[in-house]
Amino acid sequence: SAKSSSDEQAQSRASRSAVFLHGFLGNVLDWMPLMSSASSDRDCYAVSLPGHSSGPFQNVDDGPANSFQTTLASTSNALNALLEESSVGKPILVGYSMGARVALDMVVSSPEKYSGLVIISSSPGIKDSVSREGRAIKDILLSAQIREMGFDSFLELWYQQPLFESFKNSPQFTSIVSSRAKVHTNHGVADALSSLSPGLQDSLWPKMQDLSVPLCLVCGEHDPKYVAISKEMCELAKLSPHLDSAD
Repeated sequence: SAKSSSDEQAQSRASRSAVFLHGFLGNVLDWMPLMSSASSDRDCYAVSLPGHSSGPFQNVDDGPANSFQTTLASTSNALNALLEESSVGKPILVGYSMGARVALDMVVSSPEKYSGLVIISSSPGIKDSVSREGRAIKDILLSAQIREMGFDSFLELWYQQPLFESFKNSPQFTSIVSSRAKVHTNHGVADALSSLSPGLQDSLWPKMQDLSVPLCLVCGEHDPKYVAISKEMCELAKLSPHLDSAD
């Protein structure tokens, strides 16, 4: 019947759903072009990371048990619980930069909940403890600077970094930065930078060779750092006994 066919199509879309996690300073709207393209045959959802837009951090005592707390692991756990409550099926997780680190942690901690993982320009963390500690201190100091200088001044300073040179030449650069200034607050972004710092995240490199969901790695060809990292991640994932060459 038409009704059963419609139900089957809805179930099929849900079984191929995708959930998108943006990067630092991003928001759910960053994914709209990609979601528009992908939504023809699947349900697509974008989640705002805590500290961004309307997603502030909360202390564990300020809300329900699955409230966002100020660590990457607890954010990962909270998002796992949120998606389970939302009945999105067994989605593919797609994450960029900071969002990809959260997504990888989600998949490693609850692999049975996901059907795939797409990591865009990110890594499984910092390998050695000394470098992690140094990065944590650096991000905590920068977060304090953000609170003091204000968000607009921080954005101007942030995009002076050499890695954003090609982005600054984009015709959309001014409008994108302007929109970010409107949707974020300096305190929220400062919380995100310090609390979701790779310096506070356990290295997930050892977990790559035990990955149990299909993996896709994406990075810019002119970004040698992440080209090298992606190649290393791919080689480790190939060692997983849970995946075959097609994954």
